[in-house]
Amino acid sequence: MDYMFYTKQKVLNEKLKEKMENKICLELDTQNKVEVFFHGATITSWVCDGKEKIFLSSKSVFDNKKAIRGGIPIVFPNFGPWEKGPQHGFARIKRWSLKDSMRKIDDKLRVVLFLKDDEETRALWNYNFELEYEIILGVKTLETNLIVKNIGTDEFDFTALLHTYLKVDDIGKVSINDLKGLNYIDKVKNGISETESREAITIDQEFDSILKAV
Repeated sequence: MDYMFYTKQKVLNEKLKEKMENKICLELDTQNKVEVFFHGATITSWVCDGKEKIFLSSKSVFDNKKAIRGGIPIVFPNFGPWEKGPQHGFARIKRWSLKDSMRKIDDKLRVVLFLKDDEETRALWNYNFELEYEIILGVKTLETNLIVKNIGTDEFDFTALLHTYLKVDDIGKVSINDLKGLNYIDKVKNGISETESREAITIDQEFDSILKAV
């Protein structure tokens, strides 16, 4: 009996250690918390006022190799298909490291992760860079800041974004405001250029657009 208990406890300890090595959890209280994996620096959960706000696919694979499906993956240095490497770049499939450990500032929790170029990234995209990703959790708030630093001598062009997947109860009740007058590419209509004329955009049909100069 003692041996069986020890074995089970050892397995539990190993699983707990693995979780701690693979992700960080910021928790103000049971109603406000966030979970971020070192793999891709991907936020996989944000509980705000007791409700989950982030969508995570049930098909997500946590093998520290493939991109996590859903959450808030980081796109860098390229958005979309990339002739030099994986779609949406390599930031979302690289292991990030802690730059500034979790600490409390006033009534918020803050942590900073970072990613620097290495042999693998330079083989695809031969530039020296450092990314800093600041995550700040507050009561009913989540702030994310991505900083791109050129630490080399050569200039480079890049695209970057936080590719956020929001979890909503009813897409028919969602509206997006303050985009009137902006130009966009409508991918549903084979990439034609349009100008947004609506005060509020509702998702009442298939929708896939790229806004310009936002």
